Parts: sequence; C-alpha cells; structure tokens
Amino acid sequence: SLAWLIVYRLFLHPLAGVPGPLLAKVSRLWLLRNDFSWKGSENLHHMHQKYGPVVRIAPNEVSYDDLVAYNDIYGQKSRFLKEEAWYYGIVPKFLTNMFTTCDMELHSQIRRLFSHAFSRASVVNFQDMINEHIDRALESASVLTAKGQPVPTYDMAASFTLDTISRMCFGDSVQALNSPNF
Repeated sequence: SLAWLIVYRLFLHPLAGVPGPLLAKVSRLWLLRNDFSWKGSENLHHMHQKYGPVVRIAPNEVSYDDLVAYNDIYGQKSRFLKEEAWYYGIVPKFLTNMFTTCDMELHSQIRRLFSHAFSRASVVNFQDMINEHIDRALESASVLTAKGQPVPTYDMAASFTLDTISRMCFGDSVQALNSPNF
C-alpha cells in the first residue's frame, strides 16, 4: 500500500538517515519539480546550504556537494554503479562504449584499452590543443551572441568533444567547431 511505501521510505529505507526535503524522501516529485523550475542548480545549492554536503533529492538518489565525494563516486576505483536511465537517455542501450556502459567489468576492460591515451602525462601533452578548441568554441559563441542569436550549447559541446577526441585519436580534427552553429 501507499502508506507502507511512505513509512518504508521515511524510516526503513537505507537512505532514511540522509537529510533532505520530506517530499524528496517519499517521491521523485520534488526532483521533477526542481528539474523543471529553471532554477534547479540554485535550488540544489540552497538545499546543500540548509542540509549539508549530502542531501536526499529522491527516494533512491542523493546529491553530494563535496570534492572528496566526487572522487569516491566518479573516480577510477569507484564501486558505485552508473544509473542506466541517465546514460541511455543519451545513446541507445545497444551502443556499448566506455562512457555509457553500466557494467563495471566491461567498462574496466574497455578503459584498459584507452588508459595510456588518457593518462595524466598524455592529457598534459594535449593541453594546448584542448585550449585551442575551447578558444574556437568560445569565439563561435561570441559571434552568435553578438548577432543576438542563441548559442546551441549542446551542439557546441558535442562539436568540441568530436574535434578534441578525433584529434587525439587520429591526429586531425574533423573541424566540427568550424561548421555553422556548430
């Protein structure tokens, strides 16, 4: 029953002790309302000011505002599982790749193949090229804003990523940032 579910989520759930808004503890409605408020990040920031570095934002979700937690959650040795629903909103589930796979063993196997290319030493060697792509993206964004046009940030980020990765992997950029409106 609904009453039992609410009691479970408030008092018996493994996240019951994590502070947060009451509605967030029992339903995803708080998170949904926050996401569509156009002030989602600001609201979340206020929740962290009110409740601390760990805030329950949905029955099965928490938000961390802590650099140590970031490394614990997203670091290479993290044992936290990725949320499939988020990643498969970006690409179809059958397209397995290192960035979206939720299977830790498969991710580890794929990551080993690329680890040398993304080591700290290799990334430092690409710093100038990455800065060039950042400059190109910001330059294009400035041109659009000067014309009073919106900046398609999703397309800009995708073009930046495509140019950067193609140059790192193949030695030459596909020049996606040079296309009109990215």
